[in-house]
Amino acid sequence: MLSNEELRDVIADCKIKIRYKDVDILRELAKRAEVKMMYSISKSTGNPVFPGPVSEWNKLQQRLVYWLAFYSGLDSSYERPPDRVIKNNALLDRWCEEKAKEADQRNEQSWAKGSSSIQKTAYDHDEVYEL
Repeated sequence: MLSNEELRDVIADCKIKIRYKDVDILRELAKRAEVKMMYSISKSTGNPVFPGPVSEWNKLQQRLVYWLAFYSGLDSSYERPPDRVIKNNALLDRWCEEKAKEADQRNEQSWAKGSSSIQKTAYDHDEVYEL
């Protein structure tokens, strides 16, 4: 579990080494094996990543956990992009946009064919049985 001070120290150290914006630093942190391991252990044990309830986490803590969840999802994705794409934030953003467009096109095609993912309720059918 990282304390607020430890997170600030890590971010400050990263700012010195790589002159990025906060979001870029958080993304780089979320890609690091030791931070990913901390997140994975946190998820599997049910222990929070940071002390205190989530509602009390500051914006940096919330954003870091967002990026950790994002990269964790990518790592377990069926259509995982190549490492060179994951390492480059701009390429990864483009890859995600392309995948979102592809998914939207598939959804539109399904919708047009009448096989939307929206489930019908009992009252949308010709026969309704009430118990």
